[in-house]
Amino acid sequence: FGNVATGFTGPVTLTAELTDGTPVAVLVQGDSVSAIAGIATFDNVRIDASGIYRLIADFGALGTIVTDPIVISPAGPSTLTLLDGDGQTAAVSQLLGAPLRVRVTDAFGNGVSGVNVNWGVTSGSAEFSDTVAVTDTNGVAQTTVTLGTTSGTVSIGAFAAGLTGSPVS
Repeated sequence: FGNVATGFTGPVTLTAELTDGTPVAVLVQGDSVSAIAGIATFDNVRIDASGIYRLIADFGALGTIVTDPIVISPAGPSTLTLLDGDGQTAAVSQLLGAPLRVRVTDAFGNGVSGVNVNWGVTSGSAEFSDTVAVTDTNGVAQTTVTLGTTSGTVSIGAFAAGLTGSPVS
C-alpha cells in the first residue's frame, strides 16, 4: 500500500517501453542497482527519442512498479534535411510526379512539428502548391511543384530560419 520495504536490499532492474508495449533502450549507468533500505536510485536515466513511455522497476520477488505514462517531447528544431523528391523530370508546365519533402529534427533526430518551411525557386521557373509548409508530427514538410513554361533545369530550395542545413536544395 505504498509503504517502503526498508528491509529490502535486493537488485532492482529498470526498463522502459512505449505505451503500445514496444520495449525501448534507456540509457542509464547500469540497468540494475541494489536497493538500500528499500530505495533504489538510478542516476543518469535518459531517453532521447520523443514518445509516450512507461518506466518499469522490477523488484524480483516483491513484484514490479509501472509508472503512469511519461510524455517526452522533441527538443527545439535544429536541422533541416532533404527527405526525397529531388532529381525528378517532367515536361514544361507539368506537375512533378512526387512531392518535394524535407524533415526538421531536433538535436537527437526526433521530428519537430509546427515549423514553417519556405519553398522557393533558386533558378529556372516553377510554381508550388504551398510556398510555406508547416511540418507535421513527424517533422516533415512537403510541397508539390509544377514546372514553368521554359525548358531547362529548375533548382528549388527549402528554407527554415536558423536551422543547420538550411537552405536545402
